[in-house]
Amino acid sequence: MNRKFIYIVCVISIFLFQLRSIQAQEKNKNNLVNVAFGTVEEKDLTHAISTVNTFELTKKTNNTNSLVGLESLVGGYTGNIWGQGALILVDGVPRSASNVRASEVESVSVLKDAAAVVLYGSRASKGVILITTKRGKNEPMSIDVRANVGVNVPKSYPKYLDADCYMTLYNEACQ
Repeated sequence: MNRKFIYIVCVISIFLFQLRSIQAQEKNKNNLVNVAFGTVEEKDLTHAISTVNTFELTKKTNNTNSLVGLESLVGGYTGNIWGQGALILVDGVPRSASNVRASEVESVSVLKDAAAVVLYGSRASKGVILITTKRGKNEPMSIDVRANVGVNVPKSYPKYLDADCYMTLYNEACQ
């Protein structure tokens, strides 16, 4: 009885460890990071780079300036990259990120060290934010819809004064 129990536990644990290793291998396949002129695996990077989870961007309800505060999603960010504004590149073109909607963003990478200066020159001395937008795919058409619904009800209504109380209080204030 005891040997059967140990045998069953060993078989189940081996099966679970195999599942864990398969998940880890699949997870490592998708660690691609967009850098200056292409896509590189995260393990091959030699410089400081942070990536922002684009799923977190779509949770925000601010539609007009959806990428404002993007830097706060990067670990180690303390206000500005080196105290100044960073070079923002949208699909490799320097421009403001205020016109890019979060639903259009495929990936966001933040270069934070001297390697940014090597790749982009002196304009990148304060860091680089690389925003890559989504591209068209040769797949069947799909529609993605996001909707936010809310109900605004006041917790309590104000108690208004009638004419008698108003005049009484007004006369007291004037004296």
